[in-house]
Amino acid sequence: MFNHQNIRTYWLILCVSCYFLSMATAQIGPALIPIQNKESFPIGTKEFQWACLANFTLSDESNQSRIIYVDTDKKGGVYAVDNSGYLYHFSGNDFTEKWKVKLSDKHIIDIAVSPNGQSIAICYNYIKTGSKELEIRETQYGRITMKYKRVPDCYEESYFVDVMENTTLYPASLVYSSDGSKLAVWFKNHGFDERECKSSHEEQLVIIDPIKKVVLASRRGIPEDFKSTNCDQDHHFVFSPNGKNIYIGNCKAQIAQYQTDNLKLIRVADFGQRINAIFTQQLDDKGSKKSNFPLHELTIQQNGDLITSVGRNGRIFRIEANLNDIHYLTQNQGSSNGHFSFSPDWSMAMFNSNHINLWDLNSQSPILEVATPNAFDAHTTRFHPTKKAIIVGTKRTLKIIAPCPISHVFIEDKFTSTGHFVSAETGFSVRGKGTIYWAYDDKVIHQKNAKKDEISTGILGYSSLSNDTQNLPESHELRLKTDQPGIYTIFGGSSKKMTNLEILNNLLNWHK
Repeated sequence: MFNHQNIRTYWLILCVSCYFLSMATAQIGPALIPIQNKESFPIGTKEFQWACLANFTLSDESNQSRIIYVDTDKKGGVYAVDNSGYLYHFSGNDFTEKWKVKLSDKHIIDIAVSPNGQSIAICYNYIKTGSKELEIRETQYGRITMKYKRVPDCYEESYFVDVMENTTLYPASLVYSSDGSKLAVWFKNHGFDERECKSSHEEQLVIIDPIKKVVLASRRGIPEDFKSTNCDQDHHFVFSPNGKNIYIGNCKAQIAQYQTDNLKLIRVADFGQRINAIFTQQLDDKGSKKSNFPLHELTIQQNGDLITSVGRNGRIFRIEANLNDIHYLTQNQGSSNGHFSFSPDWSMAMFNSNHINLWDLNSQSPILEVATPNAFDAHTTRFHPTKKAIIVGTKRTLKIIAPCPISHVFIEDKFTSTGHFVSAETGFSVRGKGTIYWAYDDKVIHQKNAKKDEISTGILGYSSLSNDTQNLPESHELRLKTDQPGIYTIFGGSSKKMTNLEILNNLLNWHK
């Protein structure tokens, strides 16, 4: 018979087993189902489709700038930067602005918020003004706590800072460890007079404690660790889940692993031949036999496996945590300027570049594919920190895309009320055959010729994320008519008239 001690032990084993089972199911498996771009979108489950549900605009109506960076932290904070150089901090609960600050320069290369919500790191690079530095700000008020510059190794620091500012190294990219206690920054140079200093290709990785504001480690000459210095592309890097190691990838499909505390090189793995074999055999890519396979946008799973995209077509691969092998996942979903991320509960994966591609990791199946609105695509889409939704930054607006319910209605040749309410810029689509007219009250807004089983999304649809139409009421009941009466599938909007905040509050949380 079980005694109390045995029962406690049993429950402990059961809980630990459940925990690791949940960890295992939160990974990308052998392969992700490809998103077929020729299909009609949005897609989702039988009960829900994903669409743009709510829009939160900047409080300053005179500011018509475009949002170019969006990031979040685990405490529920949302941060945005516009192309006028303003940084905003929003509450993820209701998108009220906690503060707004003018940054030191609007020429920003990269920005990241620490997962623990304690600091914000910003990379500046503008040759004409010499604004080539790393800046760290605290998140309570957005005040600067640290500025950091690096100079080539062959000159005295004071000479470069005071006299030759334009030749200092510039921070090109950065990434935080998962607990926010470490910040890795990659510094590059623009090239300078090689007659005076043979360092025109010098690069340096620096590890910083963003709270104590001290440099923990730095390493120059990292390209030489790969036995190759002919990579003009950016080197992408990511911390291991426990923050003890950091991985760096280059343009030849090589990955170097370092100890974080001293940046001592552990090993270098070369996946060029393996990728070439996958391209030529599995993907039948006849022109793939070449030496360069640039790795883009490294990220990491809970189990330590690395995720990356390779080449211009952005084929996505998974690299085992021990760097012993690489596995092909899916094709044509990434790009050289993409961003791969996981939802707060690790149930979804998203790759956003010139499109937002979203997968459900329980089924390894696609959920959403939609074009993004501007040239800063990879930086402007992030998972909402608490709600089961994603945030997209557009012109002075943060848009919420989330699951919305489907309904089936019989549409006559006269306007039919659908029982759905939508706002200006809110996603709305209809599936059916014939010429479909959309109206609010008796005002015809749009006409669309739809084919059988095709999803028809027009000017108010979420696919037009950059749409800034503001001439509709806050919320009205949508009416439809068609020249071919019948049953139509409607999705988008909400089943009752709600404000943006009510819509946000009604969304499911990531962690139940």
